[in-house]
Amino acid sequence: MKVTTSIKVALGITTGVVLATISATSANAATQSANSTINATIGETISLAVSGDVTISATPGAGVKTGSHNVTVSTNNTAGYKLNLASSTADTTLAKSTDTLAASTASFATPATLGNDQWGYRLDSFTANNFAGIKATGSAETIKTTSAPATSEVTPVTWGVNVVSAKPSGTYSRQVTYTAVTN
Repeated sequence: MKVTTSIKVALGITTGVVLATISATSANAATQSANSTINATIGETISLAVSGDVTISATPGAGVKTGSHNVTVSTNNTAGYKLNLASSTADTTLAKSTDTLAASTASFATPATLGNDQWGYRLDSFTANNFAGIKATGSAETIKTTSAPATSEVTPVTWGVNVVSAKPSGTYSRQVTYTAVTN
């Protein structure tokens, strides 16, 4: 019986020592903390789409004829965007070989009615029946300025021709370029 009693006492002492050692180690542990900031920089995006080409049917002496399309812009830029318009070349006439219709001489700032054998564009902000002439490439006109992000913001653009003289029949054309730029 003495052997059994001795084993019980030895186990009790060993357990007590181990618990005291664990407790002393936990109380003296060193710790340190540090904070870190996570930054995600989101770049500017801008997209532009034009709803299609414009076809205008005109007859000499029939007055101003029009056609339109929509220019749609989206941007996440908090300062908004500018929408610019110009001819895709230095030539601003509607042309069929050597036959031409001149661009209106009216400006974006002071649009006016189309003169004889002229073409031009108009925006909803213009007075009714007033048009502006397109500028050559490299001299784009800013036709819209915004100051906030935009999601699928539509700008309708109407194109007009006023054919008075007996121009040869056929398709007179000019490619134009819209450019959207973040502010």
